[in-house]
Amino acid sequence: MALAGPPPTGPFRGCIPFDEGSAGVFFGRSNELADLYALVTSDALCAALVGEAGVGKTSLLRAGLLPALARNGVLVVYVGAYDDLGQEIVSAASRVRAEPPAGNEDPADYVARLARTSRAGTLLVLDHLETLVEAGHEGASEKLAAVGALLARATDLAGPRLRVLY
Repeated sequence: MALAGPPPTGPFRGCIPFDEGSAGVFFGRSNELADLYALVTSDALCAALVGEAGVGKTSLLRAGLLPALARNGVLVVYVGAYDDLGQEIVSAASRVRAEPPAGNEDPADYVARLARTSRAGTLLVLDHLETLVEAGHEGASEKLAAVGALLARATDLAGPRLRVLY
């Protein structure tokens, strides 16, 4: 069955994930949200959100965690695709009205600068990262290497003001 038109706006969206725009109708996950919020605002610099496919991890992130962190001044850069990591980071930062990169600024340097200059630090969310390790994903090893290099440099430059959730 094909769906046509805009996604439903109410709390019963079927298979359509919740995002930041639907935070007002996202409910029923307050315990998980509180635990995740505590985790990413703790001393841990890196954390993983794991669960079976389809349980609502992306909805929990986008309609729950991201708005909660933003209300408290944390800059959240949400990346969900990895074909062009640098461009994905710039697009994600643009969506939250972050300052654009300077000239030919390296993506890792850009992320580190955002973390150093944001009011309450930065959370880099790498959602759907597992898709890179699925069998048959073209260019997976190169993309994973790019993510690893970016994380190594950005976390080194930004220190504890940058946290990573994948």
